[in-house]
Amino acid sequence: MCNNITERNVSKILFMSHCVPPIPYSPSSIFLRLFKYFPEDSYIVLTSRYENNIAAADLGDKLRCGHYYVGKTIFGDYTRWSSIREWLDVPSMVAKGLSIIRKEKVTDILIHPTSGNFLLASYILHRLTGIPLYVYMLDLYSAAQTFKIRKLMSVPIERLVMRASKKVFVMSEALQDFYKRKYNIQTVLLRHPIELPQNGSRIAKKVKINRNTKKTIVFTGMIYEAQLDALQNLVSAVNELSEVEFHIYSQRAVPKLITMGLSGSNIIHHGYVDPSKISSIQREADILFLPMAFNSPYPDIIKTASPGKLPEYLASGAPVLVHAPEDAYISWYAKTYRWGLVVDKPSPELLKEAIWNLLNNGTLREQLVENALKTVQMHDGLAVSTILQKYMGVI
Repeated sequence: MCNNITERNVSKILFMSHCVPPIPYSPSSIFLRLFKYFPEDSYIVLTSRYENNIAAADLGDKLRCGHYYVGKTIFGDYTRWSSIREWLDVPSMVAKGLSIIRKEKVTDILIHPTSGNFLLASYILHRLTGIPLYVYMLDLYSAAQTFKIRKLMSVPIERLVMRASKKVFVMSEALQDFYKRKYNIQTVLLRHPIELPQNGSRIAKKVKINRNTKKTIVFTGMIYEAQLDALQNLVSAVNELSEVEFHIYSQRAVPKLITMGLSGSNIIHHGYVDPSKISSIQREADILFLPMAFNSPYPDIIKTASPGKLPEYLASGAPVLVHAPEDAYISWYAKTYRWGLVVDKPSPELLKEAIWNLLNNGTLREQLVENALKTVQMHDGLAVSTILQKYMGVI
């Protein structure tokens, strides 16, 4: 356990989330980068158990603090029953939280609402103890629910939490606008962080292409409905380009990806890859692909989402091809800062033109990469973590 705080006027944060490292999902990497810069005795974690869901080989680094566990993670076996079961866990979460608050002398609660039971438990803890509640939104919450019971519960819970929170942190300007319109609240922008060189050294740029081998387009990350039809469009385009391969690195099982229409003679599946190897894979790509779906059950997510892999793509030194609707946040972000070539129509033909342009126009590649390396400075992990620590009273 982290050392208990002595009688000093300092913050001790109870961080609550299902996605605490080392669980291999995008938020885990974000939290690892953020809390790296927190003093070790400034926070503790309350999370769910994941040992039965995630293979030991998949587990990476843990946060440098005390870990408390309650309930079972929803990841890996999420069903209609688990959407009901999670609400039954709330009383035990609250009881556990009260015990932790007393033992660790907690001064603040920070909740990452991946699921309703932790979100509701954090609100109840706030009301019972009077401890300030902070919310860290990496995505939409109530607008992203699928099962009916979750939708019914999520809307009032989100409203209660948002109005009770001392501060809400979000990861995109679009999400700021969304919650301003919905709840008339001012949020704090925390761009997805990435660790950048602090000694003034520059990230290498990959501008030249080896003409003697097949060119590679790479996607890394989880695949679900929020990217699916955009990925299918690229598969259609690449399967008509004999000199190009599309490499997919994802936690999704290969048979599932094939049933989703992501297969072909030029489509290469690699499965899950250790996070420590992802940056080198991204650097070696001729093109990195960043998709958002055109026809999705989550239209508000498409409009507001900033994928966790975004700063990794920006820092890779490889040019980025964005395929997303015109009103998607990543389309706006890429056009505004000119770090990616955007195809905002669901057309494999337009994708083929964009691929040809990126592979053959050296000036365009160099401009995109240069702008990406400038833009990624806004995602510097130390700077982003400092913002969070200041608002939480850690520094």
